[in-house]
Amino acid sequence: MKESILYICMLFVSSTFCFGQTSQISFVESFPGQVTADTTLDANGNPEVFVTVEKWMNCERTDTIQINNIRVQLGSEQGQSDLLNQSFAFGGEVISQTLYMQRMGLGCRFRLGSFTNRDLAYMRIETRNASGAVLGYWEGILN
Repeated sequence: MKESILYICMLFVSSTFCFGQTSQISFVESFPGQVTADTTLDANGNPEVFVTVEKWMNCERTDTIQINNIRVQLGSEQGQSDLLNQSFAFGGEVISQTLYMQRMGLGCRFRLGSFTNRDLAYMRIETRNASGAVLGYWEGILN
């Protein structure tokens, strides 16, 4: 029951806000997957709730010209990539069971793994060509 209520709350709270974007990426949305809550004990023996949330993201590009890969960075602060720094082959790629990208025409669906419940994660998505040059990017907040 707790997990269901928490999932519903996270579904309503989950959204992204755009700091900047280029014409290469036209749309980004994030949403939570499975929410797991577990009670643990802190250093003083007091119970505390430990929550992990599975993160999913969809994006749509304006075109596919010269795109070789898409890099996703998640950070606890803007401009950082301490939570995730992963490049995915443009055709789609499975890195692990909990980390992958699936391409669907101009759209991409990402499963980014599970993270502890934190207030915000800053996200940067870059489309890159074969030589690694950034063709377009999007920056925002992943809730």
